[in-house]
Amino acid sequence: MKKRYNNPISCVYKITVKNYIYIGSAKIFSKRKYEHLRNLKKQIHPNQILQNIFNKYGECEFVFSIIEEVDVEKLIEVEQKYINFYQNDKGLKLVNILLVAGSSIGYVCSEETKEKKRLSMMGKNKGNKRSAEFLQLQSERQKGRILTKEWREKISNTLKGKKSPNKPKRFIKYGENMYTFNEFSKLVKCDLSNLYTTKKEYTEKKYGCKIILQDFEGHPSTC
Repeated sequence: MKKRYNNPISCVYKITVKNYIYIGSAKIFSKRKYEHLRNLKKQIHPNQILQNIFNKYGECEFVFSIIEEVDVEKLIEVEQKYINFYQNDKGLKLVNILLVAGSSIGYVCSEETKEKKRLSMMGKNKGNKRSAEFLQLQSERQKGRILTKEWREKISNTLKGKKSPNKPKRFIKYGENMYTFNEFSKLVKCDLSNLYTTKKEYTEKKYGCKIILQDFEGHPSTC
């Protein structure tokens, strides 16, 4: 749980505006409330009905309140109970687009909503320079961090077969043949680390070879 949330309440909540009502659940109520208002103000809320109500009545008419505090593992179950209850309430109009809690099956964002989201993200962090305090805090959070075996395997499987655009692979051409650095170190009986740390010009002169760089299409070219 992030430390910045002093009172991280997990609950089922409601938003009421006039005779309209929206039911939701959240692991951290204050965070979800902030996200709702942020998206509504930016005109990118995924619930277009709620967005239209916000545009008509304004933020002052929106009332956020907790219906029931619930353990995280039971949030969806309890949320569904209240969706069913208010769906049958004749005095209120339920504005949830999705009537099955925790599921987005069958829901498709309109092209207009997609475009609004895209425009809202363009240049979001352009020109923003992170402070030294923020960078120091990020550094401290990463210190001592240990990735589980399952997480490392997941990262490995995700990256398999992908080429890095930042670090094209290097090869050594020796005579008419091409070698990886590891293969070449065994061929000439030298330490592999020396090939990586020694200057390219020195290595080429010493062994009479040519270090080449694999381009983004997979074709080697001189570097």
